[in-house]
Amino acid sequence: MEKIIFFSEFYAPAQNSTAFFVSRIISAVAEKYSGKIRVVCATELNGKEETPHPDNMRITRLNPVFKNKNHLVSRILRLLTITVKFAWYAFWGIRRKDTVFAVTNPAFMILFLAMLRRIRKFRFILLAYDIFPENTVAAGLCRGNSAKYKLSKRLFDWAYGQADIVIAIGRDMHDILIRKGVAPEHIRVVTNWCPEHEIIPSPKNDNGLIKKFALQNKTVFLFAGNLGRVQGIPNLLDAIALTSHDNAAFLFIGDGAMKSELEKFKDAHPDKHIYSIGNQPIDKANDFLSAGDVAVIPLASGMLGLGVPSKSYFYMAAGMPLLFIGSRDSEIAITLKEENNGWQVDPDSPEKLAAMIDQITTANIEELSEYSHRSRTAAEKRFAEKLILQQFNQIIIEQN
Repeated sequence: MEKIIFFSEFYAPAQNSTAFFVSRIISAVAEKYSGKIRVVCATELNGKEETPHPDNMRITRLNPVFKNKNHLVSRILRLLTITVKFAWYAFWGIRRKDTVFAVTNPAFMILFLAMLRRIRKFRFILLAYDIFPENTVAAGLCRGNSAKYKLSKRLFDWAYGQADIVIAIGRDMHDILIRKGVAPEHIRVVTNWCPEHEIIPSPKNDNGLIKKFALQNKTVFLFAGNLGRVQGIPNLLDAIALTSHDNAAFLFIGDGAMKSELEKFKDAHPDKHIYSIGNQPIDKANDFLSAGDVAVIPLASGMLGLGVPSKSYFYMAAGMPLLFIGSRDSEIAITLKEENNGWQVDPDSPEKLAAMIDQITTANIEELSEYSHRSRTAAEKRFAEKLILQQFNQIIIEQN
C-alpha cells in the first residue's frame, strides 16, 4: 500500500484547536489504515512523552526556530522556515500514488505542494481551515487593492485548485472556494466537531472561576480562544461599553494579538464586570466552559467564508447558548437558524450587540435553559466526534 503523509504546523501535544482536530483525524485514520502513515509537524515535545501510536505510523517533528506567533515579523519568519523544512521533506519523501493530506498552515506550503503535485501526481487533499490571502485583508494585514495582494491571490487561487479534494469546514467556505475557481466536484464540506463524550454540561456555580470572581449571580458571557485580529474583539469591546445592565459579566479566556487591547479596555472601564485569564489547555476545556451562561463568538467584518470558529462546537457540547457576531450567511449563523440555539448579530454594529447583550441578560431562566438543551442536542446528534471522523476516513482512505 502507498503512504499517507500528513502535513500540519500543529500537532499533539500542542494545545490549540488545529492540533486537537488534526491529531484526532490522524488517530482515526490510523485505526483503519494498515499502510504507512507519516506525520510531519512543527510541534516539539518540549519534554513530554510521545503519544503511543501504531507501528505503521511515524512522526517527524521539525524545529520551527522562531517561537513567537503573536509578533507579526516573527510569525512570518516562522512560517517561512517551517515551509522550507516541510518542502524539503515533501520533495524527498512524497512518491507518485502517495496520498498527501495538508492543513492550510503553513500557508506557503499550499503553493509548494501544488507545484510538486504537477510533477509527482500524488493524491492531494487540502483541509481548508483558512482561506489565503483573503484572510489577510480581513485581519488588516494587507490591502485588497494592492498589487501584492492581487498577485498572491492569483497564486493561491491556482494552488487551491490543484488539490484533488478541498475540505471546507463550512457552507460559506464552500461558496468562497468556488469563487476562487475550485471545481465544485472537488469540494467536500466537513464541519469541525465537539468531543461530546469529554465535554459535558456542568452546574455553573460549581465552577472554580465562578467562585474565584464571585459571579454566581451574574449572567456570564464567555469568550474562550484566540484573541486574534480576525476575532472582532474591538467591536465586542465597543458593545460592552454600551451595555446598560449591571448583571452582565464578561469572562475572557485566552491570549493573542488583541490581548493588550482587552487589558487596556478593562482598566478603562472598571464599572463593567470584565475578567480575563490566559490560555488554558484544550484538554481542560470541560473545566472552564461551564463558567459561562452564554458563549460569545465574534468575527471581524469581512470574514464571511474565510473561517469557522471551532470553539462553537465545544460551546454546544457544554450546553451553552451561542451569541454569534458575524454575517447571517456564515456557517455558524446558518447553524443557529437550523438549531434555534442562540442569537446572531451583524458585525460592526456595537449598538445592536449591546442591546442584544442587555436583552439576553434579562431573559428568564427557562428560555436560556431551552437554548442550552438545543445546543447539547446538536452536539450529540449532528456534531458528534465519531460521526465527523467517519466522514474524514471516507475521504482520506477511500482510494487507498
